Amino acid sequence: MDMPFKRLTILVAAAALVLQACGSGSPAATATPVADLTRAQVVQSLNNGRPLVLDGVILSGVDLHDLSMPFASMRKTNLSGANLTGADLSGAYLDGADLSRAVLRQAVVWRAVLVNVNMTGADLSGAILSNSILSGTILSGAILSGTDLSESIMFRINLAGVNLAGVNLNGADLSRANLSKANLSKANLTDADLSNAILTGALLKGAILSGANLSGADLNGADLQGAAMPNGGIYDPSKHNQMYGIK
Repeated sequence: MDMPFKRLTILVAAAALVLQACGSGSPAATATPVADLTRAQVVQSLNNGRPLVLDGVILSGVDLHDLSMPFASMRKTNLSGANLTGADLSGAYLDGADLSRAVLRQAVVWRAVLVNVNMTGADLSGAILSNSILSGTILSGAILSGTDLSESIMFRINLAGVNLAGVNLNGADLSRANLSKANLSKANLTDADLSNAILTGALLKGAILSGANLSGADLNGADLQGAAMPNGGIYDPSKHNQMYGIK
């Protein structure tokens, strides 16, 4: 049976809350989004054991730490500033969601769909986002200490200037990604696809690039000191073009 038929839609309750709040007919006076649902209401919806459907719901600033919400549908959901520490969002659909400034420390977001998600300033320390789709996702200013992005799909993603030091990107698809001036020092890029990626001015000191695909990648001005290259050797600046087949 398809997953959509297993989901409980709680948008009716959310809409009722919105209508109640607007009953006076007066426009909201505050510029800060008011959450449609509380933590207690989300927990109540989880008790039936079915995946949540929270598409378009405002959960800005709501405390959702340690909640198990696998396969939840949160398309275009506003989770800005929400506390998702330790939450389980495995297989969740978060297309177009706003996770700016959200806290996802140690969260499990495995095999999730995070296309065009705003994660500006989000704290993803120790989070697991492996095997997820992050194409078009914004990670500017995000904290990625100990984050697992292995086997994730980030085709054409813009990670210019993002701090990815020590991040696990083993087997990730970063083809045509913009990684200019990104900090990838000591990052694990084993078997990663970096074909035609822009790595101009990137910091790759001590990065592991064993088995990585660097065909067509632009590494002009990149710092590869001590990096383990695809051929198994340590980076040799005298063989930048000939040995590695890169720009």
